[in-house]
Amino acid sequence: MIDKQVINEKIMKALQSVANFKEELLDVIEVSNIKTSKIVQNKKNEKNIHQTQAKDPIRSSHSSKSGWIRRLIIPYERSVMGVYQVKKETVKMFEELCDFIDNELRAKHTSLNKKIIEVAKKQGYYNNILYTIYCIAESHVTRRYSGDFDYYNSDFSYDILQSHLGQDLKYKVFDRAKQLEGTISHPNIETLEYFKLTQNGLAVKWWDDDGELRKEINFSKQELNVLDATLSRRTKVWGAYSVKKEIIELYLKMWSLIFQEIEADIGWDKHKKRILEKLKKGNYKFLLDYENSGFLSALLKISENTVRQIIPNMQVLNVKDQDKIIQDYLPISLIEKINKEIDFYKRTISNDRLKNVIDSMIEIDSNDWKLKVSRVLVEKEDQLNRLIDYRKDNNFTKIANKLIDYSDDDDLKILALYGIEKEEGLNKKNNKLLGKLIYPSNISAYNKILKSKEEISLELLGKLIILKEPIRRTIDLDMDKVSSSKEELGKTIDIINSYIGDEEPEEKLEIEEDSSKRAREDIALPPISDKNKLEEEIGVNKNLQSIESDHKSYDRNNRSVGLKYRDFLKLLLNSESIDLKTGKKIAMQKKTLLNVFIKDVNQELYEYVGDQTVVIEEDAIIIDEFYTDIVRELVASEE
Repeated sequence: MIDKQVINEKIMKALQSVANFKEELLDVIEVSNIKTSKIVQNKKNEKNIHQTQAKDPIRSSHSSKSGWIRRLIIPYERSVMGVYQVKKETVKMFEELCDFIDNELRAKHTSLNKKIIEVAKKQGYYNNILYTIYCIAESHVTRRYSGDFDYYNSDFSYDILQSHLGQDLKYKVFDRAKQLEGTISHPNIETLEYFKLTQNGLAVKWWDDDGELRKEINFSKQELNVLDATLSRRTKVWGAYSVKKEIIELYLKMWSLIFQEIEADIGWDKHKKRILEKLKKGNYKFLLDYENSGFLSALLKISENTVRQIIPNMQVLNVKDQDKIIQDYLPISLIEKINKEIDFYKRTISNDRLKNVIDSMIEIDSNDWKLKVSRVLVEKEDQLNRLIDYRKDNNFTKIANKLIDYSDDDDLKILALYGIEKEEGLNKKNNKLLGKLIYPSNISAYNKILKSKEEISLELLGKLIILKEPIRRTIDLDMDKVSSSKEELGKTIDIINSYIGDEEPEEKLEIEEDSSKRAREDIALPPISDKNKLEEEIGVNKNLQSIESDHKSYDRNNRSVGLKYRDFLKLLLNSESIDLKTGKKIAMQKKTLLNVFIKDVNQELYEYVGDQTVVIEEDAIIIDEFYTDIVRELVASEE
């Protein structure tokens, strides 16, 4: 009688031999005796074949030297595998994992092929090891492309793998799969659209719909758990990247304080504490706000309102209801810590961050001119250039008018006033302000610039700043022509004096000299019967005279300097100004023109003052107020 056990062993050996033989055939295919022949196909069929190969990563795979993919039987496949790139990357990882498992098994004097046969003998739905490995690869690839969303939870597949290959190898496979996730290619357009990913391959979130925030900030797992559990807000400010960033960072800072205090004995409600502990671990994501009176939404709104408060001219929110929700939910000591954090944030936010916030808001609403006013004001070091940047803005005059009210910078104000007047003219208030900023005698120069309609710029500002102070006029004369004119004028005066002298005796006016030395010069004047009338007409008194003493150098130790024009300067100092008519008559006494006479006076003073001292402003001769004290000292040294 034949032993059944012996027969079964012989059958199993035969099956093993066949399996080994098949494996060898799959690994090596002899093609040396195959004759080549040209396959003729029409273009339509050829195109279909290429398309099929392109859409089937299993058929187009070039990495299957070990034959794993050809031995794979897929009883069921999820719809996500219809995305070509997902299927291709899954096949690639599957083969990598098969090679890895085979190497690990061979180190223990067995192989993946042997394990496949052993498990196959048991039969059953879950004894397809290769499909189990394929599902594991699929879960890692889809999780990577979906932004950690479980399109397929691989826990069950890992449990099956453990039952076939042991726990130690299961953990090694998991570690290897996590490593291989880093080699998965960046999602293409089809994959991005299927998984609704951002351009940088991250899952779209309501708080980060383009993935830029997660690219810039390395959020912790706890922080992502909180954000995923928080209901979305869609107010205007969330469209501004820098504002959104400030809100989320402040919001997560509040949560950091909450998580730090969870373990503390500070009067927690036990039920609420358990919910927050689950949230911290990521085990409570959905419907949390609905079941807890909107606590997360309240905290987020408080954060948004805080950021709104730091933006000038920004509308703030009504958060009374949210304050009450938070007070009912958290212990008092924790609320106090959160309030301190909010106050600290508002006091310490940097100017650069504030600029970024306002710039971000302007990007989403370029017509908000009040934001632009705020942007100029926070630009402490370069307000002028920022105003110039807005010179062609549709709301420039509104911006400029507001800046005039808020700014303390006179240069900014004068540039803004010019820009307003160029566009639409000045109102009464601004016209009065301009009169204070521009020196009165320079208004005509300002109007000349205004008439040119020159665009506001730093160059224009340079011209306007000059007009804030009195302009020192210089007199450039052709001295040859002056000498000729002076000679002609002298002859004319002599003729007039001769003519007048025939009718009435010449009346002389004496000008009092210094007591130490007197020199007299006759001043020829038209005959006027009333001497007091003459004095009233020319505005000089009996002390008016001309000094022709030699010029002496100025001694700073109060010694006499011998000023040639001392009495003229003394007259100017006493009367503060001399009208042009009187000045011309005084110059005529010297047989010269008024401008030449003033130039001579200035030349005499130049050695002591170093600048033009006597000037003509608004039809009057004056001493420049900057040098009045020096001239007074010079004149006093003669007395």
